[in-house]
Amino acid sequence: MEDVMEIKKMYVGALVILLVALILAVCPAFADDELDLTGTVTDIDAIHKTVTINVTSSSCLGERKFMVDNVAPYEELMNVRITVLIDSTVCHGDEVYRVLTLGRKIK
Repeated sequence: MEDVMEIKKMYVGALVILLVALILAVCPAFADDELDLTGTVTDIDAIHKTVTINVTSSSCLGERKFMVDNVAPYEELMNVRITVLIDSTVCHGDEVYRVLTLGRKIK
């Protein structure tokens, strides 16, 4: 009877280890590779297709330039607080990141 209990404990231990390994393997697959930022549009450069936003989100605080595919939607947003989704999970120095999605106006 004790042998059966030890075998059950061994299977339960192996199952727990397998579940933990599975969870650790699957979690990175659902990780976001984008960063959602809030800020005010302060400048638009149509020639270089960049938009300068004074970002107020703590993850990317300060004046930042972002690449955009089309500056037209931003022209009506000068000095307006907006949200954007960028192609990075962090902000480093003076790097210019691409805006993936223009979010909404914030009042």
